[in-house]
Amino acid sequence: LGTAQYMPPEYVRAGEHDSRGDIYACGMVLFELVTGKRRLKNYSGSEVLELLDRSDFALPPVALQGLPKKYAEIIKKALAVDPDRRFQS
Repeated sequence: LGTAQYMPPEYVRAGEHDSRGDIYACGMVLFELVTGKRRLKNYSGSEVLELLDRSDFALPPVALQGLPKKYAEIIKKALAVDPDRRFQS
């Protein structure tokens, strides 16, 4: 199945996945690299899926505070809930 923390919303909700899902996963890794924090690290896979679905997959605004604006914008775009709003390649 993969690691729940990196699964894109469209895969969790409908089992759909394309290259934009990989961009979502890369965005999550980038988030972790620049913030030094792993999202939902204290939860099991099924708990993560439930929490992500309830939160609409949105990062709390405070999560990107203090980052240079350029990095925050790249991460936000890569982690957009709607795959059409993410980088396309």
